[in-house]
Amino acid sequence: EAETVEAISVRQKLIVLRENLKTRVTAHPEDSTAFLQLVGVHVQLGEADACALWARNFAASRAAAWRSAAKALHRGLGASYAEELLMDVLSFSSTDDATRAEVCSILGQLRPHDAMQWYRKALNVDEGCVPALLGMARQLHHDNYPREAAEMFK
Repeated sequence: EAETVEAISVRQKLIVLRENLKTRVTAHPEDSTAFLQLVGVHVQLGEADACALWARNFAASRAAAWRSAAKALHRGLGASYAEELLMDVLSFSSTDDATRAEVCSILGQLRPHDAMQWYRKALNVDEGCVPALLGMARQLHHDNYPREAAEMFK
């Protein structure tokens, strides 16, 4: 019985912490540390999917939030959660070309089997996208195309 009371008390404290972290993240959407802490609390509460949904909705409403949200979801829940959020960012009509290129480059890193496709998409949007150029060069080197990779690094 005492263990049950203590478990309820711990859960209540986690819920309060979750709400405080949501307030902090809402005020400072670029705060990756607070976002990661929020994800961790959601995980402790058994709310991983609810956390991912909240982060995706938050990123949809706050353009500055997607980077820290994607980083926190990737670290705290796994690549697939970050990928879903990044795909959302690509679907927003308000997403500018530089952001689209950056998101495609990140998707290239998260999806090695589709990396070249994502790097090409990034370069189609922004031909000078350095992360996409470097990612493509690394992938060419990895795929045993050293000359082509060397050209990309130039």
